[in-house]
Amino acid sequence: MSADTHPTLQQLLRDAAPYIHAHRGKTVVLAFSGEALLEQGMDALVSDVALLSSLGIRLILVPGSRPQIEAELHASGLVSRFHAGLRITGEAELEHVKRAVAVQAVDLVARLSQGLPSTPLEGARLSVAMANLVIARPAGVRDGIDLGWTGEVRKIESERLASLLNGGHIILQSCLGTSPTGETFNLRAEDVAVEIAAAVRADKLVFLTESASSLPPQMTMAEAAAWQGSDALSGEFRFHLASAVQAVRRGVGRVHLVDRRSEGALLRELFTREGNGTLVTAEPLE
Repeated sequence: MSADTHPTLQQLLRDAAPYIHAHRGKTVVLAFSGEALLEQGMDALVSDVALLSSLGIRLILVPGSRPQIEAELHASGLVSRFHAGLRITGEAELEHVKRAVAVQAVDLVARLSQGLPSTPLEGARLSVAMANLVIARPAGVRDGIDLGWTGEVRKIESERLASLLNGGHIILQSCLGTSPTGETFNLRAEDVAVEIAAAVRADKLVFLTESASSLPPQMTMAEAAAWQGSDALSGEFRFHLASAVQAVRRGVGRVHLVDRRSEGALLRELFTREGNGTLVTAEPLE
């Protein structure tokens, strides 16, 4: 490699410095699917979270748990049931959902707390708070189908959330929410991320996606809404785009859609001018 074709270390740092400075002290909600926590993806995600935290970014992590729940149900001989994209969570399924989500959360906290041995951030033990910040309610009956213990967000405990962030903790919020009467509901993680980001007026909401798209690198909320019916996007990505529009409409500064399977995609999106995903904002960027 020659210095003529590749940026020097000094140039990379100089280019990244304005973004590092701009992100320090900002609140970022990072949402990702359960696939990102399978063995092959866990190390990269944990390293990126540790780096973002070391740069002074206030992080709220919202993981999905679909593959973990699927594996737990399959091992128990239960078949997953869905309606309109939502899991039907009956009495039998609920206990397995809770077990899968709990194990996933504990494993993630353990990985974040181990000091990241054999990495450039070795010894950077992170403080992670597993939180129950979501007050939930039942999703109820839809199209004549009782969704059981599947729920939706009723309220976010935003004051408690702010207190944890101010204490220097990375917050981990699962897809489970509880009602004021102590019932537990299975929520869609993406909805949880949008509600949390809106409640705290997060500076950024980042969705790490499982697929790439042909979207432009920057779009306004109106432009993103126009793309939602495009056949060029997968059903999952259209849902991400709808969530991005909803979040911006409710006051979130910027929403990023980033294909997590691309090496270093999250860091390139946040710390380079070119980015590596799609940014949705209320108004055009200068």
